[in-house]
Order: sequence, then structure tokens, then C-alpha cells
Amino acid sequence: MTDPSYRNQGLSRKLMESILEKYLSKVDGIYLFANDSVLDFYPKFGFTKSKESVYRYHINSSKSEQKLNKDLKPQKVNMSEDKSRNALLNVMKHSIPNEAFSMDNFGLMAFGLTGPYCDNIYYLSELDCYIVATIHDETLFLHQIIASKIIEPKDIALYYRDTIKVIELGFTPFHTSFYEVSAYKEEDSTLFILGEDFT
Repeated sequence: MTDPSYRNQGLSRKLMESILEKYLSKVDGIYLFANDSVLDFYPKFGFTKSKESVYRYHINSSKSEQKLNKDLKPQKVNMSEDKSRNALLNVMKHSIPNEAFSMDNFGLMAFGLTGPYCDNIYYLSELDCYIVATIHDETLFLHQIIASKIIEPKDIALYYRDTIKVIELGFTPFHTSFYEVSAYKEEDSTLFILGEDFT
């Protein structure tokens, strides 16, 4: 992303050195996603490649999923309405992590929910939580859970039992034993990590 007239002057190296010097001693670790053209760059600063995993929950409609009131459905949140948007943002300010690895970054979350994901936010009344989710081919891809309490991702299946067969998580759940785990690899994107707490 360096302007062509400023390339080959070591600016990327200087930027990385400056970031690591300023922040590495203040955080548990640093991670980033690199495209295939720079896979040799980040190891020079101590970063190592890391495997990614995806967690899936397969819904069995004959089990407890049927206990939910059949009239309850996910309520789509209209982010263009001030009242709905402000209610979500208020919950975000007081929410707790619903994933094993999370970042405390209200600004980044607010940007995503009022921008790229604004049409994918739902309120689940019985669980009193918001979710960010998309559905494709009978799979619910659950990007995030926003709540003031711990919500087990598999419990969200209650709301979608008639339309989906699988929930796929975009994060690592606290209790992994409920889920099928498999390797995940996104094309032209490699996860690099740095820090003792990330290994």
C-alpha cells in the first residue's frame, strides 16, 4: 500500500519496528493477516504462521431445539432507525466477550455494524442478545454475539431450526466440545502471530 514513489526505502520495515517497539510490551500479542505477496516479510520481525480453525454445530431438530416458543423469530435490527441503532450501541458498550479470543475495540465494532454488516444484525428476544449473522445454503454463519451475558452459540439454533442445518462460527467459542472443528484456510490470507500468549 506504499505510494510507488516511496517504495524500496525501507518504510514498511521502519513502520513495523516502530509498532513493535511501542506496543509489543503492552499487549498479550499481535496478529495480522498477510496476502501471499508478503509471506516472507513478517517472519523477519518474529511473526510465525498460525493455523486457523472453524467451529460448526450441526442441528438435530429432534433434540432440545424444539423447546422454544414456535412464534419467536429473530428480529432484524433496522440500523437506519435511531432508536434501534442506539439500543444496540448501548448494549455493545456494556457487553462481555462471547468468544474465547476477543478484542476490546468499540470503535471498530461500531464501524462494522453501522457499515458493512448493517443488514445482518438480529435481536433474539428469549436470549436477550444481538447477533451478526448471514445465511447461505442452510448454514448460518455467526459472525458475532453481542450481549451482557454469556450466550452459547449452539443455543442460537433454536431461532433457526426450520431454516438451517449448520451453524458456522466466525470466532472460537468458550466450550469447544459442542462443535465439530476443522482446518480453515482463506485464499490469499495467512494468519501470523507474535507473542508468548498466542502460541
